[in-house]
Amino acid sequence: IGEGTTAVNQYMFYGGTNWGGLLNPEVYTSYDYGACIREYGFISNRYRYLRRFALFLQAFETQLARTDRVEQPELSISPNRMGFVERRTPSGTWFAFLRNLSFDAAESSCTIGGHESEARIFEHTIQLEPQASFITVGKLAVGPFSLLFSSYEILTCGPYGDAHLLVVCDNGGWLFFDERTRIQVNGLMDVIRKEGALA
Repeated sequence: IGEGTTAVNQYMFYGGTNWGGLLNPEVYTSYDYGACIREYGFISNRYRYLRRFALFLQAFETQLARTDRVEQPELSISPNRMGFVERRTPSGTWFAFLRNLSFDAAESSCTIGGHESEARIFEHTIQLEPQASFITVGKLAVGPFSLLFSSYEILTCGPYGDAHLLVVCDNGGWLFFDERTRIQVNGLMDVIRKEGALA
């Protein structure tokens, strides 16, 4: 997705045993490793991760399909211990794709602003487990507000009746709306910390 592809391949989704047409029935190949649904029907954590990713793609499919890779990203990473690509829509919404390519946990500081002609707006630390990835979103219209940066994993976003719904997965992150306003929520979607005020 970060490289602009419009297809997702999941291997394996449903695990199982392939007995094939072998003469020896005791010889088999297992495709159960890492499967979202295991051979005996158990739903693994990989299924839950895939479902969250599918919700994100469903909410942002139109914007993602219209993005272009940018050479001067809004987000900067330091130290650069992660794979990092940023894509931007014509309207200015950006998606930053981070991936920890190592077999150790990695931590990087993400900064918005601070380029040659800009003042630094804010800085936030993101931690990723080995081989894990994360998509952060910035300059996203959320009803009358503009979300400058989310260190939460966004599950879905869109109109809901007369309001606008933003659903995040609790990972201890923050929602940054401007230089003065940031919001943190708990697993029950209650606001547990709020700094500044939304105009």
